[in-house]
Amino acid sequence: MTSRHKPDPAEKFVGIQVSPISFIDEGVETVLDTLKERVGVNVLMLGTVSWLGLKTGRSISHKLDGWPDHGTPEPFTMQGGAYFNPDPRYYQNTLIKDFRAKDEEMRGIDILDLVIPEAKKRGMLVYPELMEPFFKYAGHGSVNSIDIPNLAQVMEVDVFGRRKDEPSTSNPDYRTWMHSMIEDQVRRYDIDGLMWCNERNSPLDQLIQGQAPGDFSEASRAEALRRGIDVEACRRGLIKMYEFMQAAIAGEEFDDGAFITFLRVLMENPEILIWERFWLERNKDLDRELYGLVKWCKPSLPFGLNVWNRNHFNLFRRAQWPWAEQTMYADWVKPITYQHQAGEIWHKEFGFFHQTILRDFDPVAAAAVLSNILGLREAPWTG
Repeated sequence: MTSRHKPDPAEKFVGIQVSPISFIDEGVETVLDTLKERVGVNVLMLGTVSWLGLKTGRSISHKLDGWPDHGTPEPFTMQGGAYFNPDPRYYQNTLIKDFRAKDEEMRGIDILDLVIPEAKKRGMLVYPELMEPFFKYAGHGSVNSIDIPNLAQVMEVDVFGRRKDEPSTSNPDYRTWMHSMIEDQVRRYDIDGLMWCNERNSPLDQLIQGQAPGDFSEASRAEALRRGIDVEACRRGLIKMYEFMQAAIAGEEFDDGAFITFLRVLMENPEILIWERFWLERNKDLDRELYGLVKWCKPSLPFGLNVWNRNHFNLFRRAQWPWAEQTMYADWVKPITYQHQAGEIWHKEFGFFHQTILRDFDPVAAAAVLSNILGLREAPWTG
């Protein structure tokens, strides 16, 4: 279990994230030969479980970019789910059992059984690629109607006691489901590694985006109490910060300005940071658990982290996710640096700050300061 995979610098790792539907549209041999012979790819990061078009569907940007010169030039009516055949033995301790994809194009097809043998013939590696949250991810062709039985029972709860639209990672059934799903793939298939992506918004993220934060579900409350946290004090503090953020977004004036008022609310309610810290540790716990799970099942199997691009562009997240720490529970990392997203993400992240705590500052000057703090070499802000 303590063994770590140490990549050989002489080995080239040329990976690509690829959707299951591509192999159905174009044929397994055609896709693999094209990727290997024309592009030099030797690692397939295959979306095996997702309700996100970006991971398992066809092009989601065809309205802007047009269709590529290969594949099927029409939208994929993706329903999402598992594109391999889950073994019921692994899901006995969770409510979430029936999550096999029901897409007509993939009916009766196990994508891992389909791709792995042909990839092996060509000396190509196969890494299942998974991303949390699996449900209700904003944009990127996400499925908005999820028909999984019992899923509604594991949802987050916000500070006002309302059900949110993502499952609670503190819920034992949801957490066990993730453990089971990964153990199922690691033990039963001849895979070469696994790539995990964690893209959850923290309470501070949610607040600055104008949302009422969570998670105050029964499972999360119980976990916090076990850690000695005053849950109700944290909830009241977060409500105070929510009220400030809503007022800032609405354009209300503050006697001492938005930034000083933000600091005042934070200092008067330090429980906000206690809850943020609790959430952060629970989130990192999940990454660490999955790393350990993979190593327990197959000690030599590489476990990689696909690191969210918001971690590079958000002041709070940059402080929360240091690179050195992540190397303690990952054999390698893949920072998200997609060229078509970087500018948009920076624009969006700065927009959240400028709409709230930096509302009183000139956007050009504020963007320049934030860029310098984050070590970004960006062009001047133009709005």
